[in-house]
Amino acid sequence: MSGSRISSLLRKITVLIVICFCVLPAQAKYGGGTGEPNDPYLIYTAEQMNEIGLNEDDWDKCFKLMTDIDLGQFDGKEGREKYNIIGYASYPPWDPHPFTGVFDGNGHTISNFTYTSPGIRYTGLFGYVDSRGEIKDLGLIDPNVDAGTGRVVGSLVGRNEGTITDCYAQGGSVSGTGSVGGLVGYNEYATISFCYSNSSVLGNRGVGGLIGSNHGTITDCHSAGSISGNKDVGGLVGAVHGTIINCNSNGSVSGNERVGGLVGSNYHGTITSSCATGNVTGTVHVGGLVGYNSDYKISNCYSTGSVTGDDYVGGLVGDTDGTIINCYSTGSIEGDNYVGGLVGSCVYYGNVFASFWDTETSGQTTSNGGIGKTTAEMQMMSTFTDAGWDFENVWWILEGTGYPRLCWEDKYGGGSGRPNDPYLIYTAEQMNTIGACKRDWDKHFKLMADIDLSGYAGTSFNIIGYRVSSSDNKPFTGVFNGNGHTISNFTYTSTDIDYIGLFGYVDDSNAVIKDLGLIAPNVDAGIGRRVGSLLGRLQNGAITGCFAESGSVAGNWNIGGLVGFNRYGTITDSYSSCSVSGVNAIGGLSGSNVSTIINCYSTGSVSGTGRYVGGLVGVNNFRITNSYSTGPVLGNEFVGGLAGDNAGTITNCYVDGSSVAGDYDVGGLVGRNSYQDIISNCYATSSVTGVENVGGLVGYNYNGMVVTSFWDIETSGQATSDGGTGLPTAQMQMMSTFTDAGWDFENIWWILEGTDYPHLWWERMEVPMKLTPGTLNCRSKGGWVKAHFVLPADLTVEDVDSNILGRIDSLGIEADYMDVFVDEDGFVRIEMAFDRAVFCEGLTDSGSVEITVKGFLTNGQYFYGTETIKIK
Repeated sequence: MSGSRISSLLRKITVLIVICFCVLPAQAKYGGGTGEPNDPYLIYTAEQMNEIGLNEDDWDKCFKLMTDIDLGQFDGKEGREKYNIIGYASYPPWDPHPFTGVFDGNGHTISNFTYTSPGIRYTGLFGYVDSRGEIKDLGLIDPNVDAGTGRVVGSLVGRNEGTITDCYAQGGSVSGTGSVGGLVGYNEYATISFCYSNSSVLGNRGVGGLIGSNHGTITDCHSAGSISGNKDVGGLVGAVHGTIINCNSNGSVSGNERVGGLVGSNYHGTITSSCATGNVTGTVHVGGLVGYNSDYKISNCYSTGSVTGDDYVGGLVGDTDGTIINCYSTGSIEGDNYVGGLVGSCVYYGNVFASFWDTETSGQTTSNGGIGKTTAEMQMMSTFTDAGWDFENVWWILEGTGYPRLCWEDKYGGGSGRPNDPYLIYTAEQMNTIGACKRDWDKHFKLMADIDLSGYAGTSFNIIGYRVSSSDNKPFTGVFNGNGHTISNFTYTSTDIDYIGLFGYVDDSNAVIKDLGLIAPNVDAGIGRRVGSLLGRLQNGAITGCFAESGSVAGNWNIGGLVGFNRYGTITDSYSSCSVSGVNAIGGLSGSNVSTIINCYSTGSVSGTGRYVGGLVGVNNFRITNSYSTGPVLGNEFVGGLAGDNAGTITNCYVDGSSVAGDYDVGGLVGRNSYQDIISNCYATSSVTGVENVGGLVGYNYNGMVVTSFWDIETSGQATSDGGTGLPTAQMQMMSTFTDAGWDFENIWWILEGTDYPHLWWERMEVPMKLTPGTLNCRSKGGWVKAHFVLPADLTVEDVDSNILGRIDSLGIEADYMDVFVDEDGFVRIEMAFDRAVFCEGLTDSGSVEITVKGFLTNGQYFYGTETIKIK
């Protein structure tokens, strides 16, 4: 090959190589991403995290942490590399190089961030973040920062001018000279929210558990570490020139001058709805909440820790020339000069309004501002409401057992009260707290365990929601999810209070109480009205899957076993077996119904000395569907087995096995059916007695309509009714009686012909069942096909109706025998045996056949199980 041809070939190869390199993708930085808001740089490793500090050109970019990482390898010790802080500034002269991007911790943590220096300024994982920067959703585990004589030091950020949200420092320590904080050293005109630190903090001046010095806004934050310093030392913030809202500190604080449980010194700042519970020790200007308060305002705050100092020592504030309003303190106080139960010294323009201290726990009978009260007085709501405190939106109290607390404080078992993160209720005290904190009545709650309220007697339980008048009321408007749990022994006794129940008043179209059971509630309202075990008045909203078992409810008007008065709400899939008594509008489930009741029942006794007394409701003014009642009913006028008075529609309902007795307008189903109102597809079997207008189904029909409805003329003792058709027992237990009248036995009703009356389909309950043998040879002779049931844990042997043997309706056969027993785990088990030959006779197909077997409970419900059996 000639030299020219070789040279030409080499040139072509070179060009191809260059082209290949040009089209190769650029190497990805970090763990992926481009740094743009919708495509952030991804951080997976400690090396990638450390790399950010080396690339100043990236400090305006967006980052996202993708996993928990450990920075222990970058501690600068024993020859190891030192971590590269992100963002810095030199001074003097001022030369800022801040982080201006977004760092999304994505809920992950960075552990063992360690940094030691002899004295640099702006030390932290991020040294300096300006107003364009944002850090969120990041946790630091065991950070250890020692800046020596350096200033503006925090575990997360040294100097912050940006936004920090949902970040924390857990464990570890932070130390420096000035503006030293557990999370942030210095916060300049910026917002920090939903953050906390429990790191220990040590410094000289401007030392705080969360922030050293604050010139911005801090909301919904807390700290819990031990804090030590010289001047301007606080549990949350050392020195404040900005705003603090809804914050608290419970760490111990020690210092020399201007030392406070929450804030060391408040210079022209505002502190609202905040508290401190840690112990405070200092020399001069020492306070349980604030050491020194200059010019500005402290409102709706409290402190409970002990306070020890020499001069200017106060339970709340050591020295103030600002305003203090609606505050209190309870901690013990020791000092030498200018010592006060609430305030040590109040000078110049200082004012103290509507604020208190506990003279017993503090050991102080005097204060330079505020009003001293005994412990008993400090635990009475009236002490504070008489002074104008807001117990609707700001404060709550468990009277007689505790001091006022702020509504935002943690008081339940977890959660935030949002729909996807409800407050969690584990204890009786937490349940009682809901009623005390009215600001939470629009929140979401979830019961996490069965609880017992027997510790609350008389009127000591805090009812949730109240109504005094149309202009003076505060309803529950949130969601309470009973989560299948029960509340036992709810007791409330009064002489004349209206709207009584576990919940007093509910009014919102989105309000819900669901899946909650009350065991043995006992409510006696005297002459009070609108009373139920669960709820006094349902103005709007829904109750579903709730019940009240045993117990009793008593009052005057609109008294119900579960709900006193249902105005515009909906009650579904609920029941009561409580006994109910009163004067007018008395019902086993609800005293009055002006809305909708579906798939409900009552079994308790109901009695009223006046009008409108019914087994399910005293008065129905709208709609009751697919419901029943079985308890005895006793009243005077307008007395019915299901409803005393009907001014609406009642459809697909029944009354079975109860007695109904009264004087005037007495009916097995309804006492009086009013003008143009409708009763359809209903029946009654109860015995009925009365003086005037007495009927087996309806006592008095005032131009209403009664269609395709029946009563048993034998069991009722009544041959007549003002509406409906009377039939003997045998016909009342025949399906054709009802199907000929158009009743739906596919979706609504079922019947055991010849042995019982119709029942509603929803009364059934599916339970686990196994058939043996799993494969059946119908050519074999003799033997049994057995159905094995395991009933739910809340059912007992006595709940099973052993007088009715199991059935397989699809085969038209009944069990030959049935055994009911309790197994070693405490569950009720049932074994039903069917003759093999009879079982096989009913089969029309071979192969796999689905079999449903029924059993019956004493309350009229049936249970069933379904399994596939193979047929040879």
